[in-house]
Amino acid sequence: MADDVRSTTQPLPVKIAIIEIWYGCAGVAGGVLEHARAVEAEWLRRTERALGFLLLKCFGPFGLM
Repeated sequence: MADDVRSTTQPLPVKIAIIEIWYGCAGVAGGVLEHARAVEAEWLRRTERALGFLLLKCFGPFGLM
């Protein structure tokens, strides 16, 4: 996208604005994705602990009890 903008006949301020918007949107999308990964990681940590606790309670440390 940025290469396409640089090769157009737009005035420099317009090119700069378009490039800033493009990279700004990419940054926002990256931030949203990073937040989603963090939420997913926290959910997995909690789920893993909960499953471990339930398995220990149901089956005991040495098998089915």
